[in-house]
Amino acid sequence: MPLPPKELYTISEIANRWNVQSDTIKDFMLTQKLQASIFLPSKMLLKFTLQFNHQCAEDDDDPYIYDVDYADPDSFRSRQGLFELDYHDIEWDENGFAKLEKGEMFLKLPGEDGYFGFHETYVLKQDDVLISLPEVTRFEEEYGITFNDMALQASSPNEFEPASFVEFSSDSTVPKSLQYQKDNIENDKDQINPKRETTLLTIIAVLLEIISGEFTSYEVLKHPSIRNQEDLINKMTELETRGLGERNLQEIFALAKRTKSRN
Repeated sequence: MPLPPKELYTISEIANRWNVQSDTIKDFMLTQKLQASIFLPSKMLLKFTLQFNHQCAEDDDDPYIYDVDYADPDSFRSRQGLFELDYHDIEWDENGFAKLEKGEMFLKLPGEDGYFGFHETYVLKQDDVLISLPEVTRFEEEYGITFNDMALQASSPNEFEPASFVEFSSDSTVPKSLQYQKDNIENDKDQINPKRETTLLTIIAVLLEIISGEFTSYEVLKHPSIRNQEDLINKMTELETRGLGERNLQEIFALAKRTKSRN
């Protein structure tokens, strides 16, 4: 009986499986095509959930922001295990390290609302970034990546195999794992780089302030048809446009505000 597959894989292991460079896997995570994860030992973590903020309510803005409810014991305690990582929001140095400062919301648990952040500065290595087996399976099914499973089991059932077992497209010498990139090469040229993404998020945050009337000192009038951020989200979801769901908009607006506050 073959051994079960591993549950967690490094960037280099996935690159080897799909016959691509590690930078391609990083690009998939940066552009949120592939979900990154991290396995943490026991660490004190802060849990950020939507909390009512009186100042925002007085400013006629969205009265709810992501914050720590210290009255809730579950919001500040030791945790360990596998967390989803907001890879696209992390700045790495030239040696592949990143400092995750106290209070920065980079972690999530699947199926659970809110974010998590470290109680103390945590140094993360890019080599510690993982991709879970369910996420690998989802990605392969979505982009039609297939493998010679019998050859994989016969050779090394507990590890990913090198690219020699990648199935090639019938009409091409390009592996199926690269067919998606080949077919969408023009679209890939338009991918947003991290600096441009930061600029766009800052623009969103400023537009939110303008809409809510926070720029009165600059003689910018509040939009008369929108009372607050919740009202704006409701109007945008009525457009029924892909990517403009309520939860997605809430997360984008929250990320935009965090980005602006750090600049």
